[in-house]
Amino acid sequence: MLSNNLSHFESLVRKHFADNEDVKTYRTLIVLDRVKVNFELNI
Repeated sequence: MLSNNLSHFESLVRKHFADNEDVKTYRTLIVLDRVKVNFELNI
């Protein structure tokens, strides 16, 4: 999931994970720098 800021991320997590009874657990890993931003493969 990509978010502009932490408050936006928090609302996304609440909507899709925390308030969802079908989701038992979830884990958050925050990355501050996007290293790879496309799916292009240089062959």
